[in-house]
Amino acid sequence: MISRFNRWLLIAIIVIGVPFWWLLMDNAHSSAPPKPVHIAYLRALAAIIPGNRPIAVIATRAGSRWVVGETLAAGIGLQRRRLAMITWALPVPGKGPIVIDPGPDPDEAGVDSYENIDGAKVRRIAAETRIASLILHTHGPLTLQEPAKSAALARTQPPSFATAQAASFATAQAIAPGVVIIPTPGHAPDTRLIYVQLANGREFLFAGNIATLSENWTALRLRSHLAAFWGPLQNDDETYAWLRTLHQLGAEAPRMAIVPGHDDLWLTQHVAIGIIAEWKERPAPRAQRGKPR
Repeated sequence: MISRFNRWLLIAIIVIGVPFWWLLMDNAHSSAPPKPVHIAYLRALAAIIPGNRPIAVIATRAGSRWVVGETLAAGIGLQRRRLAMITWALPVPGKGPIVIDPGPDPDEAGVDSYENIDGAKVRRIAAETRIASLILHTHGPLTLQEPAKSAALARTQPPSFATAQAASFATAQAIAPGVVIIPTPGHAPDTRLIYVQLANGREFLFAGNIATLSENWTALRLRSHLAAFWGPLQNDDETYAWLRTLHQLGAEAPRMAIVPGHDDLWLTQHVAIGIIAEWKERPAPRAQRGKPR
C-alpha cells in the first residue's frame, strides 16, 4: 500500500517533473537526414568569383544578456549562459568590409532585451556598415552595396561535381570572392548559413539562429519547448536537419570554425586562441603628470 508521503511525491513528480522535462529537457530527435551540402561543394563555389578575399574576421560585441542555457539547447543543464549581440566585420583589401549581422541602429540599441549596450561599439558597427561593400544577415534581408552577380553565378555550377548534387542544392550561391550563402528557409523564411574562406585559407561557417549556442550543433540539441512559446516559430524537423548538416560539415572540415549565433563563451574562447579578432575601443591617452616644461 502506498503511503501518503509517497502518494504526494508521485503527484509532485507528475505535476511538476513531467512538464519540467517536456518544457526544458525534451530533445526528441527527428529522422530528417542532413542536407545535401558538403564542404568540397562550398569550397568550389567560394572559388567562382575572382578577386580579393576577406583577410580576417573581427567581432564586435555591442550588448549581452543572460539566459538559462537549457532554454536554447534542450537538456544541456540549468547553468546560465551569456548571449552576445555580435556583429562580424571581414576586411577586404581595396574595398569596404563585408559586414555580417550588423547590430541595431544607435537609436534602437535596447531592442531584443539585450543589456549592457556599449554605445561606442554600436557607433563602430554603424560606421562599418556605412562603408561596407556587402551587408549580410544570417536572419533577415540581404543588402548588396555593389551590383549583385549572384543571378549569373547561380547558373555556373562547378563542373567537377555530380549534376544531381548541384541541382539539389542550386540555391547555394557565391556572392563575393570566398563568400557563399546557403538559404535555410525551412528554419525560417529568411534565414541562411554564410560560408567564408579567407585569403589565408581559414574557413568559417556562420550558423546564425540555427545554432544560437555551440551545443546546438555539437550535441544536436534543439531549442526547448519553453523557448518556442516566446521565440519565432521554427520547424523542428528542418532545424534538426540543418544541425545534422552543421555536424557533418564540422566532421568534413575539423579546422573550420562553425560560428554560433550568439554564444559569448564560444567567442571568448576563439578570441583567446587567435582564430577571431575582437574590436575594442582604444583608451584615451593619459594626461601627462606634472607641470608642462
